[in-house]
Amino acid sequence: AEGGGPATSAQLFGPDGVALDAAGNVVFADSYNNRIRVVAERTGTFYGQAMTAGDIYTIAGGGTDPQGNGIPATSADLSPLGGVTLDAAGNVVVTSNNMVRVVAASSGTFYGQAMTAGDIYTVAGTGTAGFSGDGGKATSAELNGPGGVAVDTAGNLLIADDGNGRVRLVAASAGTFYGKTVTGGDIYTMAGDGQPLSGYGGLATSAELGYPYGVAADRAGDLAISDERTNKVDWVPASAGTFFGRSMKARHIYIVAGNGTFGFSGDGGPGTHAELNSPNGVALDHAGNLLVADQANNRVRVVAAATGTFYGQAMKAGYIYTIAGDGTQGFAGDGGPATSAELNFLTGVAVDAAGNVVIADRDNERVRVV
Repeated sequence: AEGGGPATSAQLFGPDGVALDAAGNVVFADSYNNRIRVVAERTGTFYGQAMTAGDIYTIAGGGTDPQGNGIPATSADLSPLGGVTLDAAGNVVVTSNNMVRVVAASSGTFYGQAMTAGDIYTVAGTGTAGFSGDGGKATSAELNGPGGVAVDTAGNLLIADDGNGRVRLVAASAGTFYGKTVTGGDIYTMAGDGQPLSGYGGLATSAELGYPYGVAADRAGDLAISDERTNKVDWVPASAGTFFGRSMKARHIYIVAGNGTFGFSGDGGPGTHAELNSPNGVALDHAGNLLVADQANNRVRVVAAATGTFYGQAMKAGYIYTIAGDGTQGFAGDGGPATSAELNFLTGVAVDAAGNVVIADRDNERVRVV
């Protein structure tokens, strides 16, 4: 199924990051196959390929060149793959081999580089694992096992630099973002200081994170960060305000889910009292609710941004709820209630324009939709 065929008949191997493009196509990292693949929402031409609704296509990876810049995306070796997102121009942004790379959706200038549609380019990282480069060109910086990646409304890239215990930003243009004066194309630390496990309630840049794997940004530039080591999900507001029922200061870091204990508990109560188990991907829906791939609990959980009814449940601001998965590690439940389904170490989670939740059900080798 390299170039078309029913997606439900395709073989996957470790699907990880997942995203939705503007046309509603599902774009995901088929991580151990070292490919970015697309399931077409409708029949048309996407990423330079004629696609049929419901079929699956490779748009990047499967090649042998691990670092080639400006080569056809399908000639690239993308191993290992992690996060994936889409920017406002429709370019596909992925983390791979200690780099952040972009598959250009159209020809033009993006991230300070002239790009050709269908080719792949490095926009952050040298490919060497390590930490260096803050305040300089992102392509000269060292990353260490980056996981999730997001794009904010200003076009800045946000990278969960997992092994460095930081969330880093690649500035789209010169200006002031997140309280920092930045230069376009340069890289900066937004959260974490490279040391583990303290600093909540203070400035995000002074906080000590563990293994920040997932990152998401809302329209205001607020950040959600999942931390597999601390077993928590953090929130960094871009400006002061009330979030998840709590008053927060700009650019400070707060826990919004997880009490640090590995386990499962807390549904229907405050998110900060709940037990999680290796939270991985995070996403924000159009109502501002925070979705968490609670990986080893085999559930998708939601921290409500406001009091109301979401995903068929009455929810209270700042409280946590399960919307998919019954906690049993396995595969079952297609065509039935999502909360009765079995999942198996889910990793990525995304929400489309209609509010459908797309899940990378990694060890079931499936991408599923609620």
